[in-house]
Amino acid sequence: MGDFTPLDPYFQNLVVGDLFRRGIAGPPEPGLGRQAFLVILSLNSYMIFAPLYWFWMVRKARGKPICQRVRPAPLE
Repeated sequence: MGDFTPLDPYFQNLVVGDLFRRGIAGPPEPGLGRQAFLVILSLNSYMIFAPLYWFWMVRKARGKPICQRVRPAPLE
C-alpha cells in the first residue's frame, strides 16, 4: 500500500471500507467535520443502510463503540 492506493479502482473499495470502519470502531475521535463527511458519504453510498451506520456512529461518539480495540499499524 502506498500513496497512490486510493487511485486504483480495485483498492479504492478497500480504502472506503477502512474509512467506514474507522467511523464506528475504536475510541471516539474529536472532529465534527469527519462525522459530517461520513454521514454524507454513507448516504450517498449505502442509502438503505445509512441509518444503521448513523446509529453506530452516534454510539461511538457517546463512548460506546462496537469494539474498544484499536487496529495495530501495519509493519513496514
